[in-house]
Amino acid sequence: MRVCLCDVKGDLKRLLRSGSVPLTSIQRLTICYQASLALSHLCSEQVVHTDVAARNFLVTRRLSVKLSCVAAARGVDAGDYCELGGKLVPLRWLAPESALAGSYTAASDVWAYAIFVTEVSHSGCLGLSVVLYHDGHSSENVKN
Repeated sequence: MRVCLCDVKGDLKRLLRSGSVPLTSIQRLTICYQASLALSHLCSEQVVHTDVAARNFLVTRRLSVKLSCVAAARGVDAGDYCELGGKLVPLRWLAPESALAGSYTAASDVWAYAIFVTEVSHSGCLGLSVVLYHDGHSSENVKN
């Protein structure tokens, strides 16, 4: 299916954060479902995306979402990427094995999809206000 660029409203992250289109729970679930279909297709083709996040989904006027690599094409949002091992990576979306060993698989895309669902549920924010450390202590985290 082709998507005409004139039909694209922009990326999902900006749409969610702007609040310009109030989304119902059903619309949010539909967006997550469409994203899961896109990832399922990539998996069936043995392709790993490595950056599944709201910023990388284009939204059409009919609220269909299309998986892309928009963030890579237009530059990096300061809050979304950090330097790890000499590369800019979306650390908050990375599975542990991706962050620690640089290993990207379909399973790491599933991990990022879970973070994506949180983004959609919380209007573009991660919704994680506290990070728990391995020793049980917690630290306030920026909701971004």
